[in-house]
Parts: sequence; structure tokens; C-alpha cells
Amino acid sequence: MKEIVDKMGRRYMHHRPSQAAKARKSIEAARYAREAKVTREVAAEKFSVSVDTVSRGDLVLTHGTPEEIAAVESEAAPLRDVYNAVLKRTPRDVLKQGRKPMVRGDEAKDQMKVESQVWSKLTDALDNIVAMPAPADVVRIVKKNGVRTSQVDKRLMGAFSWITEFADAWTK
Repeated sequence: MKEIVDKMGRRYMHHRPSQAAKARKSIEAARYAREAKVTREVAAEKFSVSVDTVSRGDLVLTHGTPEEIAAVESEAAPLRDVYNAVLKRTPRDVLKQGRKPMVRGDEAKDQMKVESQVWSKLTDALDNIVAMPAPADVVRIVKKNGVRTSQVDKRLMGAFSWITEFADAWTK
């Protein structure tokens, strides 16, 4: 552990050097999200930090003192300590008023639309599979009709492969 004393005489302990860099990146990511008008998710990915870290950095930028912001940016103070101090002294109503919705750029809007469509298709597919009758009953019904049988033959292996790949990715 490395002890850091800031200009105001407060002592901070960085357990890992990466924490200090992460704190600095939080402010950079929050600034980037504001200036580039992108989502916190996009900023988090660009700066290799979590969305929560970007949110904490944004709160420090919005309500922190210039000294607190500088301490985080210079890696002299851990983000969590400064964030907690700002949160503690800032009234809730001010926090709520100060929250501005993040402006979403066209790229972010397009990404959200795609994700919404994918989610909708996935939930529909899972709901439909779960609502199916017993497999033996479905096989009996399908095998009565040659057109249905050929459709199942065309699609079954692709569906099986997709479900298997999805299950593997999901359980990792």
C-alpha cells in the first residue's frame, strides 16, 4: 500500500497502483462523455473502466471542488473517497437537480436501437420455446406434413447450433 497525502493534509491509501489510474480515468471518461455527447457506456469502454466509475467521475466533476477534481486527476486521492465526500455533503435535492440526462449521439442511439431489437427477438424466441408443447407431441404433429418436415430439416441444425453457442457464451 502506498500512502498519499494531498495538499489539504488528508491521507489516502491506494491499495493498488491501478486504483489511482482508474480514478484519473474516471474523470477523463466523464469529461469525454460530456464533450463527445456519448453515453457513459461508450466512455467506459473507451477508457477501460466501468460505467459506475464513469458515473462517479461525473458526480465529482459536477459537484466536487476544483481541489477534489485535481486530486483525483493527479492520482493523489482515490475516486471512491472523493466521491463519498462529495455525496455526503451535497443535499439529495441538489444531486437530483444537478443530474442532466446524458445527450446521446447518433451512434449511441443507433446502438441502443439495435440492442433493443436483439433483446426483443431473444425474449420472443425464449418465450416461444418455453411455451411449446412437449417435444414428442410436436414431432408427431410435424411428421404428418411433408412441408413441415422439410422446414424443420432446414432449420433444426442451425437453431441447435445457435442455442448451443448462446448457452456456452452465457455460462462463461
